Amino acid sequence: MAKLGFLDSVETGRVRGWAFDDGNPQASAKVDICINGAVVATVKCAEFRQDLADARIGDGRHGFSYRLPQLDGDLKVRFTGGGPVLNNGECALPGIGYRLLASSVLARGLWSIDNLNLSDTEVAIEGWCVPPRALPVPVAITHNGKPLHFTRTRRDDIARMLGLVGDETRFGFQARSPLPKASAAHEFSFQHAGTLRPFDPHQTIHYIDSATPLPPAALRKRVHGSEDASSFVREGSTAFVRLQRVLEEYFSRSIADFSHVLDWGCGSGRVLRYFAGGAAKVTGIDIDPQAIDWCRQALPLCEFVAVNPDPPVPLPAGTFDLIYAISVLTHLREADHIRWLEELHRISQPNAVILLTTFGDTGWWRGRLPWNLYAAWRVDHEGFYNAGPNKDIDETGVADHDYYRNVFVSHDYISRNWSRHFDIVDILPGAIGNLQDLVILRRPG
Repeated sequence: MAKLGFLDSVETGRVRGWAFDDGNPQASAKVDICINGAVVATVKCAEFRQDLADARIGDGRHGFSYRLPQLDGDLKVRFTGGGPVLNNGECALPGIGYRLLASSVLARGLWSIDNLNLSDTEVAIEGWCVPPRALPVPVAITHNGKPLHFTRTRRDDIARMLGLVGDETRFGFQARSPLPKASAAHEFSFQHAGTLRPFDPHQTIHYIDSATPLPPAALRKRVHGSEDASSFVREGSTAFVRLQRVLEEYFSRSIADFSHVLDWGCGSGRVLRYFAGGAAKVTGIDIDPQAIDWCRQALPLCEFVAVNPDPPVPLPAGTFDLIYAISVLTHLREADHIRWLEELHRISQPNAVILLTTFGDTGWWRGRLPWNLYAAWRVDHEGFYNAGPNKDIDETGVADHDYYRNVFVSHDYISRNWSRHFDIVDILPGAIGNLQDLVILRRPG
């Protein structure tokens, strides 16, 4: 007779699964929880699970759960007495420190759209979504305030990112709905299905049609990491809307209230294209001369300046009352990082607003960088960690191959060092691209 069982998940320090011995269906099976080859507990499988009952596995009372000790290592769940290992029953335990980091990052949930298709009659998206702290709460995706038809799908890649064994809770999704009328602006929100309130209002995702032409595929890839036009528009639109909301919520101002706006590291205009044509004078600067040349032709109402990788820039002191940069400080060594902060102080006006992104805990967790390096970042490197080279701009030839890096900056580091130049208003974790932190600054008057 067969012994059947499955290890469903290892999350927030708890292991869950089921086991059934059809040779002895009246008795509850028992499983050994083994860490690094040693049995740490023997667990009776007697919890009722409706999914087991629906599948006609015994009477459904064959589930188990067990809170793990704070240990890292290899986990194996097997039937007691040297019996077979449960299906999916072997994995490496995520460290307790990494589980705590994941719990912090997921405090307000997290989601992403991987593919978006808009036709004249339908909107369809697919991606992944994790409710706050990965709790099993009902979720919904809305489009312009209306719930989409929503189907959850298995995404083991997201489970691995979470440090789980497998995705039995369906973190993936597909969602679609008829499109009753054409619209230039599309807002997608990840919400609690019962209350229809967003888990985090700063995590809405946007798609805004623009009359501005898209840059060629090579320039899109240089700034975006992909040639895909839809995701280029989606990420640029979303960053623009989120910057707008920050200005409104923190300063009670709209973009039209600023006179001189700077996009530092504008690339081929992924975000700047939505600022163009407003009341403010908009300037874009970048170290990529090809991107600057394209922007000059496509966005004639704005000013563009090609700059060197090292400051200063050929712009007068005290010019800008709003400066923003998406994914620039995420790639600079510490010495370059400090010099550019000094330069932003020079070219900004008193009381100017400065919005800059960094890689923080969300970026570290989503990148699945090792936990031991996380501790080194926070302690040995005092909050500034250079994780190695990034090759995205190598083909431009405008900087040494070793110039562009992947860099992580803690909130403590920002507090200690950036306050020399700016007042720190707030730091919003994962607010740009649901990946990069947004640091909200004001230059003292």
